[in-house]
Amino acid sequence: MTRERTPKWVFLPLLLLCVSTLSCRNIRTTRPYHEPPPPDIKPTIIDYVESNAFDTLFESALTNQDPVIVIQTDTSRPDWGPRLNAWIAAWNRGGKVVDEARRKVRMQAPLGALAPTAINGETVREFRLLIDDLMTRVEEAARRGSSWWSEERTQRGRIALLKPYSLRFHLDENQQIQLIFFNGRYSRYYTELMESMAVRVREEPDEWCRDVKCSCCPERRTGTTAQRTRVRSEREEPMQE
Repeated sequence: MTRERTPKWVFLPLLLLCVSTLSCRNIRTTRPYHEPPPPDIKPTIIDYVESNAFDTLFESALTNQDPVIVIQTDTSRPDWGPRLNAWIAAWNRGGKVVDEARRKVRMQAPLGALAPTAINGETVREFRLLIDDLMTRVEEAARRGSSWWSEERTQRGRIALLKPYSLRFHLDENQQIQLIFFNGRYSRYYTELMESMAVRVREEPDEWCRDVKCSCCPERRTGTTAQRTRVRSEREEPMQE
């Protein structure tokens, strides 16, 4: 009794279907490769103090073109002094900013109308509304309260220093706001650096762009070590030896 052999071409469509399915699965699960940052690229952290010393340290970091500069405040709302508002206003003058569609909703209430508990690590929306309100009035606040904002030469110089940087307002694990300035010259390391600092939101695009972002950190982060610079307040007494 002769057994009929199945033609080989019958199995070809099945083989192609399996290969296609596996390829699609790999495309969905494979994460694009990002070059890791060199080990010497670390954030420079400056504690915010309403003093000339802060201006000097921040301007020095910008002049040096530090890759990432983190301004650490001690507040959960953007109610810091006019000195920092002037720097934010200078950044805002630095060129076209990519607007997030999520930031198009304007907050009508003043800052004092929101309770501190409105900002927490579980939601970014309330925090973004606070920052959106700040950005709409920051130049007016700088004009009223900053001594150097009216000095045209100083203002132009600081606007130019801030042009290469994007700006992120981040609510850290202690519910205190950080201002993170990222130098676009290091944009190829943007994703990895932001993730190592645990400040990047998963839904954000990978590419760096000069825009304003907001993020919250509900957990304590264990990531990239940083070079921290403490600003001595002009009201502090020098230590006795």
